[in-house]
Amino acid sequence: MSVITDAIVKKLRDDEFLSGKKDSTGNYLPNTGLLSLMNEAYWDAATSTEKQRIVPAIYSWQDYTPMIRNDQSKVHLAFIQCAGHVADVPSLRFGSKTRRARDITRDILCFYQQDKKPETVDYDYSYVEKMAERVYELFDRKPLQIPIPDEPGHYTTWETVKCRANGPIVLPYEQQDRFDSRLDVMQVTLTFTIQAK
Repeated sequence: MSVITDAIVKKLRDDEFLSGKKDSTGNYLPNTGLLSLMNEAYWDAATSTEKQRIVPAIYSWQDYTPMIRNDQSKVHLAFIQCAGHVADVPSLRFGSKTRRARDITRDILCFYQQDKKPETVDYDYSYVEKMAERVYELFDRKPLQIPIPDEPGHYTTWETVKCRANGPIVLPYEQQDRFDSRLDVMQVTLTFTIQAK
């Protein structure tokens, strides 16, 4: 993933309220954060099969809703998608002849699957609202630590100039058919400026 996506995912994963607590070995404990509802579930694909571990349900790619539609066994499901920029343009305010700067807009989507069980609350947005509000709190007016690239294809080191987030909104009506009807979806839009160091 890009260093910018990596920075966003890391900020989400490092938040205990969203991602849960870790044990002494650094593994996430189930049912300790908003994104750790399932005991069985989210394998870190970056590790080998012998060292797989459960990680928070934060995805940096887009279309995984078919697996939700096809799997009737999942009772609870909460996850976040933070894939790709909506806009990425040169920053006229912070860029110059000798310094590159970019204004980036990115949507973070928060999902909660209602389980339709009598002992849990459905048909309201309270759970997904908690997730989205936390995402807003994590990013609005807070620094974003963009890591130094370690791949030869990357040659620019970026730093954040400013980061703003809008308050969470319900997914616009024209986009709702993209996802399974059992999912509650809220969106937080980040707008941030980065400049080359």
